Amino acid sequence: MIRTESGLYRGFQQNNAKNLELELRIDVNGNRPLMIISGDIFSKTIPKKYLWSFLFTKVKRKVTNNRIELTSKQGKFSSNSNKFSEIIVNIHTKRDQIEAEVNLKRARGTDLQFICIRKSESFRKIIIENDYEEDVKKFPVNKEIEIIAPNNKKIKFSIQRALFDAGIELALGEAGSNAVPIKFAISPEHMHYYWTESELHNAMIHHFSKWEDKPQWIVWMFSASRYEDPSYMGIMFHGLRGNHRQACAVFHKSIAEKKLQLYISVHELGHCFNLQHPWEKTGTSCSSSLSWMNYPWNYVKSKRLTPSKKWFWNAFRFQFDKSELSHIRHGFRNEVIFGGSEFVGGIASKILKNPSQKSSFISKNKSGLQLRLDIPRDKKEFIFGEPIVVELKLFTESNRKIEVHSLKSNSNLMNRCLHPKYEFVQIAICNCEQANQIKNYRPLFKPFLSLNKTKIDKCSPIYESAYIGFGQDGFYFKNSGKYSLCASYRALDGSIIISNILEIEIPEPKEDNKKIAKLLLDDEQGELLYLKGSDSRYLSKGNDAIDKLITQHSTHPFNVYTKFIKGYNLGREFKFFRKDNLIGIRKPKITEAEDLLSSVEELSTKKGEGIDNISLYETMIHHAKIEINAAKIEINAKHKEKAYKLRDRMINIFRNEKKLNNNVMNSIENQIEKILDQEN
Repeated sequence: MIRTESGLYRGFQQNNAKNLELELRIDVNGNRPLMIISGDIFSKTIPKKYLWSFLFTKVKRKVTNNRIELTSKQGKFSSNSNKFSEIIVNIHTKRDQIEAEVNLKRARGTDLQFICIRKSESFRKIIIENDYEEDVKKFPVNKEIEIIAPNNKKIKFSIQRALFDAGIELALGEAGSNAVPIKFAISPEHMHYYWTESELHNAMIHHFSKWEDKPQWIVWMFSASRYEDPSYMGIMFHGLRGNHRQACAVFHKSIAEKKLQLYISVHELGHCFNLQHPWEKTGTSCSSSLSWMNYPWNYVKSKRLTPSKKWFWNAFRFQFDKSELSHIRHGFRNEVIFGGSEFVGGIASKILKNPSQKSSFISKNKSGLQLRLDIPRDKKEFIFGEPIVVELKLFTESNRKIEVHSLKSNSNLMNRCLHPKYEFVQIAICNCEQANQIKNYRPLFKPFLSLNKTKIDKCSPIYESAYIGFGQDGFYFKNSGKYSLCASYRALDGSIIISNILEIEIPEPKEDNKKIAKLLLDDEQGELLYLKGSDSRYLSKGNDAIDKLITQHSTHPFNVYTKFIKGYNLGREFKFFRKDNLIGIRKPKITEAEDLLSSVEELSTKKGEGIDNISLYETMIHHAKIEINAAKIEINAKHKEKAYKLRDRMINIFRNEKKLNNNVMNSIENQIEKILDQEN
């Protein structure tokens, strides 16, 4: 008698042309059964080609003699041209193997019939390459650590065990688990290193031995020391040119507890499977989900109570919730596989589709907050091909203090939680010239954050600017014409704050300008704009195009952006992989960075030209850090003197030329003084 028939089956079509292959997943008993049968259909070719998927729920199970019959009429299909009214699966033992006869029945037309053999008790198998820095204590995916479970019970758990419990077999890739031996290649003054998005992107392509620009069941996990922003504890990031969710990193020196290191590792792998945070699905601020995908400090027992990580750990059973389990085991292949499609949705896109819905959200907004979406001050229009930057302002007209999200790294002036790279803000973009096609702006990286809170009132709004020209979908403004934009912010009380609808027009370019625009409109240049520059040899064509724009079209308005990303990148060190597989450091190129950033600052003081005020503030802060770091490394007083002159110029620009209000100026002055104090 068959003890359990759940698991993965593979087989081939038996009727008609016999040119199809089926990967079948039966989930009716065993660990947390969901009573689902799902499958993926492939062409029987070399190499085989994925065609479509199906999923049947509410499966009925009937046992007769040595045969088990499974049936369901509740089907969902990834292809509209391949729909079936019922699935019937007969399972029996034959020659010491479990065999399934599968019949996909149509209401009209020819049924599909397969014979499949059970291959595994798991539903899917993935391969992971787990690299780690040599300075980071080894934390491989199959290493069990002792943790305290609910009721103070001690258990041993690992990343591999967490996925196995979800029905996923996890195997180490041929490359195994490799050290990234940074410390042997770093000189003493660089021992306090961290990673940037640009370097992580480069590291993935270099160190991920099985990386390909296509969907596959292989993922890269990097156990790193720390990120440049101390608020980051983990991050999931995407491959190039539209292949999503292929890699993640965990920053172990930003996480004190082993239990939390394990938790964040599984959480980031969950994102690679295309799982969302539970509050993103419900549109609320916190969640009662006891899942790997929640934030422990974001857990609430009920709506009446405040979030508590203590309550979370007391009740968490180290598992995904039921809907997440269903997705990982049975989601349509392209929605689960690494490098596949990405979940799309959001409130802002709904408002652009139907602006009348905005009044409903306004009436439900009990937070007292308002959100403003704008283009930079004095900007009349964007040139075709110009990087699109928008400004966000979160404010209230109330005298009372209102709590809002904040990162540990925030200054008083800018609140990074307003940037759409985090989960609190969404920006939807409608191309009015192309049948009102609507896309959500989707960043290349998705971080796990350690959050703070801050308070604002009518005298202390918070601001952020965001480059939204390039993301997971490539360029969002690649065509001339009219665009409509709308943003939403999820407040701490669960209210959804809807911005105004912003109209942007990009005029049709002249032929000469179209040729220049092409120097910025390839994917590599888009990635460089997103990353604020990179030394990666994998983006060399993009860097060549940017250099050509700077040298051959030196007076073109685009060069304020190219000089910004080039100067920003040259002003910081960059980790690169040497031929001996150690990591070398390209030290900051101080003089080149000074020249480029000074040019950006000068261009941006002219009315209606240059970068926006917030980006200019960021540029000058970064410039000041370059000078202070150079003063430390070179022990040279000239850099300290330059930093103090930069402070005076910065205050003059924003107070006298930009005429910012006193509250904002106080924040700017406080922040620049903090930078200068680091030298002492």
